[in-house]
Amino acid sequence: MKICKWTVGVGIAAAWFATVGRAQTTFSWNNGGGGSYHAAGNWSPAGGPPLFDDHALFNLNGTYGVTFSNLGTQTLDFHVRQGNVTFSYINTTAIHNWNGGTASLIGPNAGDAANSATLNLINMFNNPMRGGDLIIGHAAGKTGTLNIHTNGRWQGFDNSDITVGSQGTGNLNVTTTGILQTSSISGTNFTLGELGGTGNATISGLNASMTATNVLSLGVGTNSLGNLSISNQGQVNVADSLFIGVGSSLDNKISVIGSGSKLQLGNDSTQIGFSGKGRLRVLQGAVVNSGTSITNIGNAIGSV
Repeated sequence: MKICKWTVGVGIAAAWFATVGRAQTTFSWNNGGGGSYHAAGNWSPAGGPPLFDDHALFNLNGTYGVTFSNLGTQTLDFHVRQGNVTFSYINTTAIHNWNGGTASLIGPNAGDAANSATLNLINMFNNPMRGGDLIIGHAAGKTGTLNIHTNGRWQGFDNSDITVGSQGTGNLNVTTTGILQTSSISGTNFTLGELGGTGNATISGLNASMTATNVLSLGVGTNSLGNLSISNQGQVNVADSLFIGVGSSLDNKISVIGSGSKLQLGNDSTQIGFSGKGRLRVLQGAVVNSGTSITNIGNAIGSV
């Protein structure tokens, strides 16, 4: 369990005290046309929107948007189980926090009829959306996708893990179009492909970025597959260690492509093939800076 530190103002603190003694509830979004996260009528059962001790479930089979304002509501976690959902800020300088304790999920559960689910983050000009652990694609045979574009931003709390493809297939796309956009995702540890899952990440465009403040790992465990593409002046930053192919014999790889595209490695170690298969491709004028890290290519028995 991860413990997150955050600061609350007087109004938010008052809302928290009002929830003491209130049962923890899972509230399901019920408005297929989209609307405000903070409107009670958009949630079932009655008593929404979700508060500090609650869970938010998005399980409608359709395409719709959910907007967040300056009301500052905070919720434990969310789960997008089907459909195509867009989270966006509307005229707000607030940060919406998913307070952690349990992971937020994007993708159907194992027994769901749906095979895929998609979440989009957009229009977070002033502040990012913040949260604890995040898993994209958590069930075998199912797919979860997170698209961060048009000034969308996600920032993980300290000690947060962001996993793309854990048993299932996960897709992470961080993109920009034009010089006026900034789209980003950051967290402590990133894993692309674990427990037999497939994790695909694309970071593409000027001011499109992904930052791991500790470790980035691709292909962790047997039959796991991780792929990361950095292109069109996108940038990925790894503060400490990079591991490509950790016990996986599949074709785990990072591709850095084109002038202005960059992979900045950290101050600990880089392992390309770590008891598994790993590739680092640097093409067409792209740049990889290794900092002061130690780099091993093919480390330990079974490495390629």
